[in-house]
Amino acid sequence: MEQNKEKIRHILQYYYDKGKNASQAANKICAVYGPDTVSISTAQRWFQRFRSGVEVVEDAPRSGRPVVENCDKIAELVERDRHSSSRSIGQELGMSHQKFISISIKKNSIKISQDFFDNPILYHSLILKKLLT
Repeated sequence: MEQNKEKIRHILQYYYDKGKNASQAANKICAVYGPDTVSISTAQRWFQRFRSGVEVVEDAPRSGRPVVENCDKIAELVERDRHSSSRSIGQELGMSHQKFISISIKKNSIKISQDFFDNPILYHSLILKKLLT
C-alpha cells in the first residue's frame, strides 16, 4: 500500500528525533505499512537531511503551469478550431505533443483501447472528441 510521502517523511523525522538509525526506521515503517513503503536508502537520505539541519518534510513547489490552467487553454483552443490537431495545440501552448496527450488523458479520464494506439488518427480524434464533451 502506497502511503502519502509527506506522512512517511514525518514518521522518519520522528524516528530520527528518537535517536533511531535510518535502517531501523525504514524497517519499522515497512512492518506497519508494507514492505515497499520506504527503502533504507530513502530513509538514509532523509536522515542525512535532518542531520544537516533540514526540518521541512513537505514537498517543494514544482515549476510549470498548473494542469488545470493548461486544460482550460486546451479546451479553449479546441472549441475555437475543432479541426486542430493535437500536435498544433501542443505547439501553440508551448508543450510537447506527449505532454498534451498526457494532460488530456488525465484530466478527462479517457480510456483508450489498444486499437487507438495502433491507429494514430483514431487516437488523436478520440482525445479531441473527449475534450469537447
